[in-house]
Amino acid sequence: MVGSILYMRTESLRSLNREAAFDCGCLGRRSPIISKLHCVAEEWRSVQSTKPRMTTCVYLGVDVTDRFSNAARPMDVCGLEMRGNDIIACFWTWSWEPGDRINVSAVLPEVRAARSLMLDAPQGLAQVGCSIRCSERTLGAAGKTGDTRPFLTQPYGGFIGSSLDLFAAFHFAGLAISPASMLGICEVYPAAIWTRLARRIPNKHRLAGREARVAILQVLGVAIPTAAPTHDQLDACAAALVGAAADDRIPGMKVVPVGDPVWWDTTHNCLREGPILIPQIDAALAGRLERIVAPWTSMLPPPRRRITNTSRKSVMKLSRSMEPAVRPVLAGATREDRAGELFELLVAELIDGRPTLCTYRAGVAMILGYAKYTPAYGAQLIKLATQSVTLEVDGLGEIKLDTFLVNQNYQPGDKHWENATYSQAEWDRAFFGAAVIE
Repeated sequence: MVGSILYMRTESLRSLNREAAFDCGCLGRRSPIISKLHCVAEEWRSVQSTKPRMTTCVYLGVDVTDRFSNAARPMDVCGLEMRGNDIIACFWTWSWEPGDRINVSAVLPEVRAARSLMLDAPQGLAQVGCSIRCSERTLGAAGKTGDTRPFLTQPYGGFIGSSLDLFAAFHFAGLAISPASMLGICEVYPAAIWTRLARRIPNKHRLAGREARVAILQVLGVAIPTAAPTHDQLDACAAALVGAAADDRIPGMKVVPVGDPVWWDTTHNCLREGPILIPQIDAALAGRLERIVAPWTSMLPPPRRRITNTSRKSVMKLSRSMEPAVRPVLAGATREDRAGELFELLVAELIDGRPTLCTYRAGVAMILGYAKYTPAYGAQLIKLATQSVTLEVDGLGEIKLDTFLVNQNYQPGDKHWENATYSQAEWDRAFFGAAVIE
């Protein structure tokens, strides 16, 4: 009987890898390593669940959190319970217990009872030598997962480390990670889910955005018992919904994997790459969803061009550690033309996994044509940047040229956050390790 799921230290991984049957094809298969490890299970710190005992949910979604944080918050979990033709959403939490190693035996019963578990977090590192996974590049994800485990001091380093550990724990339990059937332990990206269900809805941090998301879920047949679910609960519900759609339980919705297959790197003892699952909806369902979110869409400014990928080649010398990049030559005849040209270049770099920032001083020189920076020139630049074309990028939402402009501390000015559709933490994750035009 599967009694313990362990994330072992490096010295233990090699022996376990030889003995365990990892690709089990479904959540319920048993691992031959468990009897060997059961006797020491009590020594491991657990992931605890608050799931109601009498609730049986067949599709699970989890909003993974940072277990290394000094104030680690519980993970929001959504389970979809099938009652005839009705889909009932149930919410509970998983909590991290202190410790270096993970034992998720406490959540095994609910995981084994489900047909799929969708985690909102990266399952593996990028291929060696790559700074971003294929799935993240294709979807234009704001977050980037490199080829090495990030330090905990890096933005989202603890989150990525927690996610890698959790997927590895399920991997060593003998559970299937991203199987071809898409019924197993899989990765999702809620920003890419919501934008494919409805092209334009308010930011999830706003009440209107959460109301629109609840309306979308209800059209898809999901009953939400909670009066005011949080945005993390709604992301977990969207994740679980993808699992149901992968099992052909949501009419009008299919699921496709984006990215390279996942594999176990025996040299570095870690999972690498792995696809992100995204929904595809038919025209009839798309029309219904657009009509239902119309009251909230009408609150938004005119629609912007949405960017998910680009084939534009880099014209800048880039680095992975906040080093200077060569200033591009902007050929525009006017300030507005040069601002637009720089914006297109920086967006192309961001989507291709080469985030690049521009200091106010460099922007004044390239766009305004002034060799010397002054606060007055900086104000002119910011005014021009905030009036630039607006684009939409998954994970950040609406961005303008001012998204890429930074001060001498490599951060946007304080007033930038007053109108930004993204949080500072989301900006930090998107631009971690960016090159800087100075």
